[in-house]
Amino acid sequence: MNSDIRSYGLILLLFFMGCKAGFSQANNDELIEQILESIAPNFSEDHDYSEIAERLNSYRKNPINLNLAGKEQLQDLYFISPLQINSIISHREKNGLFLDVLELQSLPEFDPQTVRWLMNFVAVVPPGQLASASVKKLFAKAEHDLILRFGQVLEKQSGFSGSYLNEDQKYAGSAMRMFTRYRYNYSNTLFASVNLEKDAGERSFGGIGNKGFDFYSANISYKGIGAVRKLLAGDYALQFGQGLTMWAGSGFGKGAGLSTIAKQDIGLRPYSSANEALFLRGVSAIIGIGRFLFTPFYSGRKIDVSLSDSLQEISSMALSGLHRTKNEILNKHAASQRVYGSNVQYSSKDLSAG
Repeated sequence: MNSDIRSYGLILLLFFMGCKAGFSQANNDELIEQILESIAPNFSEDHDYSEIAERLNSYRKNPINLNLAGKEQLQDLYFISPLQINSIISHREKNGLFLDVLELQSLPEFDPQTVRWLMNFVAVVPPGQLASASVKKLFAKAEHDLILRFGQVLEKQSGFSGSYLNEDQKYAGSAMRMFTRYRYNYSNTLFASVNLEKDAGERSFGGIGNKGFDFYSANISYKGIGAVRKLLAGDYALQFGQGLTMWAGSGFGKGAGLSTIAKQDIGLRPYSSANEALFLRGVSAIIGIGRFLFTPFYSGRKIDVSLSDSLQEISSMALSGLHRTKNEILNKHAASQRVYGSNVQYSSKDLSAG
């Protein structure tokens, strides 16, 4: 089985090296790196910045329309504060539609550096509409991003061959780590994502009962400008308020700026991280009526838990996502979790409540 995995990994690695030139420009863009460095103090140390970088790269290719963007879409940019977002919307309500992106320089809440960054991700253009798209156009005119990641510790670790370990403590799979992510984006209106992952020590591609990768995640979502602002099916995350009740994902760290005191509650967003615990799986939507936003959600999925000796009580929840040893494999998907609810938010010029 190990030889098959190495062969499979070598083939994909060669493919990845061939595609590396195409992906390196987006991943190592100097502008994106500057933005990530500026917002890093506001996030926890273990935050996954690749998701933010890919989102910014997507908006750089398909800029946000300043005349149609709402609060929830502008929040995707991360480096602008709630005060700056409100100033854009307030300026549009008072003075009408933007005629040029350079009008951002007249807003007192924006400093020159932020304006220079923002001009790379926004535009004043007619939006792309899903209704006018044919099936052929949905594939030909869309963006397709593929990430392949492989890794292995060269030194042989004790979990794979330790003579002092019993069979229950040894790792069942190979030392190869594999991660594959595919993303689809049509005109910032229709999105899809598929994630496949195998950690070091986990079984895959061979053996009885194995299904390839250890972790699978997928979602498809639609973003509109009418009553249905967003519709999503699959894996997703929710961020409401300041995270006291509902905030799936990493929390924020300590920042020096006053604008970072309040968290950016993005609300509903597609889940594309490799973390196997901090997400919901089901359906959700954002419905806008006037100044109100309604976000109903439902999730039902299997979770990893440690069971008591009687196998009738849950003693703890397993959040690592690792399934290498016999006990970790037994804990995988040992319980079911059902979560449902709704969030209501009201936003005006100077007030936001939920």
